[in-house]
Amino acid sequence: MLFHYFTCQKCNEKIQNIGNLKTDRICEKCISVDKTIAIEHSFKISVAMKSDQHPYFGKGSKAAYRFDGKELKKLELKRNRPYEFLLDGTTTRFHPFYFTTNSVGATQKAEGAITTPISNGRLFVFIDDESWPNYLYVQCDNHPYMGVPVVIV
Repeated sequence: MLFHYFTCQKCNEKIQNIGNLKTDRICEKCISVDKTIAIEHSFKISVAMKSDQHPYFGKGSKAAYRFDGKELKKLELKRNRPYEFLLDGTTTRFHPFYFTTNSVGATQKAEGAITTPISNGRLFVFIDDESWPNYLYVQCDNHPYMGVPVVIV
């Protein structure tokens, strides 16, 4: 798995990160305390049955992630902005959520993983420079094709 880390400038904790290392980072704990740092968007992640509008309808799992209660065809994130993903822990209990370069998920777990899969709690993401691909995926670590493409702009 491909992991990158940065050291928080406020508390000096080593933090897993999406993106290249830079020295001007602040971890999610310090962000929640320091209200001057704005999270671009906080997504509430849940799981429900796929509709026929899902990009992987008819493939893999019959379930899909919901972002703020909505099924998406793709997720668009902006560079140099912090995001958080809050997994409900109930519907996501058996569906560990992670970012990957692999469009399938599950069956090729170690291949392309960028973040550690989590099924409950909070994932903080910061994609910071042009060296990262413009196209990623969020997927489930247990079931194929539950996620969606992620477009980085």
